[in-house]
Amino acid sequence: MTFDEVLEEVRELLQSKGRVAYRALKRRFELDDEYLEDLKAELIDAEQVARDEDGKVLVWVGASPVPGSRFQVSKGMAREAEGYFLKAIEVARRRSAKSWELRAVMSLAKLWQRQGKQKEAHAMLAEIYNWFTEGFDTKDLQDAKALLAELER
Repeated sequence: MTFDEVLEEVRELLQSKGRVAYRALKRRFELDDEYLEDLKAELIDAEQVARDEDGKVLVWVGASPVPGSRFQVSKGMAREAEGYFLKAIEVARRRSAKSWELRAVMSLAKLWQRQGKQKEAHAMLAEIYNWFTEGFDTKDLQDAKALLAELER
């Protein structure tokens, strides 16, 4: 995953949970100390959407999205994002990194969902989700299952 992709995942995680331990971020995203410091600097200093708590926890302080609203992107931005997600999926597949592939596919599926491509999003996400035979208690697979259910509607 690129820095921007990890940053987006961490931002989404912080928005949904409100706080996350640095140790959990290091483990979940396989980060070294320098990478973690770069993420903290971006979220705390540059974007000012998070703060440090006792040197152990990153806490979300950014604005919450308005319920029911959708983030609007231009067609050019969406096309560019789609390209990056497809590239991330390709790299994950080459490396046989199924959990990274799942995350990239989920990001692409969310983009396609916003574009009204639920059928395509569901098909791609179902393919990677069905590859897994264990770990269904993990956050990633729970989120994937929930997204699949949402895409079926």
